[in-house]
Amino acid sequence: MKDNYGMVEYARYQLGKQYWYGCYGNLGSPSVLAQKRDQYPEMYDKWSKESFVDGFNQKVHDCIGLFKGYLGCPGTDYNAPSTYDSRWDWSANTTIEKCTEKGDIKTMPEIVGLIVWKKGHVGCYIGNGKVIEAKGHAYGVITSNLSDTKWKMWGKHPFIQYCIRTAVEAFVDRLYRLVLDREPEDEGFRWWVNALNTQQITYSVCAYDFLTSQEFINRNLNNSDFVDVLYHTLFDREADKNGKEYWLNYLKDHTRTEAILGFLYSQEWQNVCDTFR
Repeated sequence: MKDNYGMVEYARYQLGKQYWYGCYGNLGSPSVLAQKRDQYPEMYDKWSKESFVDGFNQKVHDCIGLFKGYLGCPGTDYNAPSTYDSRWDWSANTTIEKCTEKGDIKTMPEIVGLIVWKKGHVGCYIGNGKVIEAKGHAYGVITSNLSDTKWKMWGKHPFIQYCIRTAVEAFVDRLYRLVLDREPEDEGFRWWVNALNTQQITYSVCAYDFLTSQEFINRNLNNSDFVDVLYHTLFDREADKNGKEYWLNYLKDHTRTEAILGFLYSQEWQNVCDTFR
């Protein structure tokens, strides 16, 4: 069963991509656009066809489509097109009704991957007062503050397993999902968590081992995706524009190992490590 940590990472992969009403992680194309314009003319006619071109050959979603897209996504390849499944083909309002647990937004527990809801719209809570939402065609998929929107309720999606992890467990989970691009196997996951908790290894050594592993190297990421992995894995955030440009320029004259060490020697990484104690 898909879990809440996977939901958060899936949502992060969609940041910056376009909002297409009625879509659920399918690949944007002229034929999909024509189909959706015929299906939902009131949602598409107010936008020019040209405004959708940037969504071609990328995954596209509406607000509840982020959840549908995760559930229909094959494995942890979050860039792969998602498949349709009628079991979770619900509107935003129906989804909150179907939630196994829900409550007033003021009572929301600090659990990542929860649905936050207001009439006709949902977002994915990613922790620390932040939400990822497919806000509309003018915005696309963005990160927002929980307090910026008048959310009414929170809920647990019935097809997502919600588990509560320590900060260390969440960190190791990120290493598996974002660096190795797969779900953690239980034995390996527990070994790394125990080694960190008992101080057999440092967090920097753990991250370095994952980021220099042959399994990660075999993914053959381009420099842009490589830098994104460093930001998401080590800093638990998307790359800021200036920071990403700096590291892409850095990689023109330096190795990836040097870039990894640059991240691991940074003050921001030390600040992240402090949260594990």
